[in-house]
Amino acid sequence: MKLKALILVGVVLLVSGIWNYAQQPNPSPSPDAPVAMVQYQHMCMMLLHPHSPASIVAWKDQLGLNDAQTSQLQAIQDKAVRDAEAVLNEDQRNKLNSLTAGWNPQTPMQCMRGMMGTMGNQMPTMMMCPMMQPTPAK
Repeated sequence: MKLKALILVGVVLLVSGIWNYAQQPNPSPSPDAPVAMVQYQHMCMMLLHPHSPASIVAWKDQLGLNDAQTSQLQAIQDKAVRDAEAVLNEDQRNKLNSLTAGWNPQTPMQCMRGMMGTMGNQMPTMMMCPMMQPTPAK
């Protein structure tokens, strides 16, 4: 129960930090920002849809999804990505590819942990929640 409470507090702190950052007017990545910071800014500006295929897959254990359902949802998500990219013109696709060079699909938590490792002491204090700390060895 204590672990669940700690996780809940960590999630609240993380979400409040992200929400606080998102309230800043028109946050946009600096061309000089490290890749991790650009990823963090992207994550803060992104609208999460709880019923999107990717979100449903994130709840696969809680929903009891089987492997076939998970594969179908991932295929739907992949098609949505291709359809979204098809809306962009060539210049926009090139810019998107430049902005996201070297990125892989990842959860917000993976993004935050990666940024912490990259940014070190430059990381905003408000994001230093317990969930972001390395898990101590048992």
